[in-house]
Amino acid sequence: MPYGLSFSTEFFLGRESLDELSSPNHPTSVMQAIMNLSQVAREEVAEAVFGVDGETLDPWLILEQVRQTDTCSNLDSPVEVWIDRDGFYTLFVYDSASPAESTNHSFNEATTE
Repeated sequence: MPYGLSFSTEFFLGRESLDELSSPNHPTSVMQAIMNLSQVAREEVAEAVFGVDGETLDPWLILEQVRQTDTCSNLDSPVEVWIDRDGFYTLFVYDSASPAESTNHSFNEATTE
């Protein structure tokens, strides 16, 4: 059952500056998860969701799409946040940066890693 994104601004932007957004396995904000997408994942999202090249895809555009989609799969950590309305492209946001065996995104149609 999908849920709306009724989270604080910190959930979306985090506390870090853009230069400090480096926690590939356990992003604690949506922006951190976006900034840590692999190049392959960025290319796939860029083409499938935005119809552009991955090199030209602005992370702020992805964040705006996440806010417009306004959907997540669950409310407990890690929160699976939908990028697109169908939920094929998602990001995981954790409540802390502690280690675990997982990735920071998933694609329901195909795995890119």
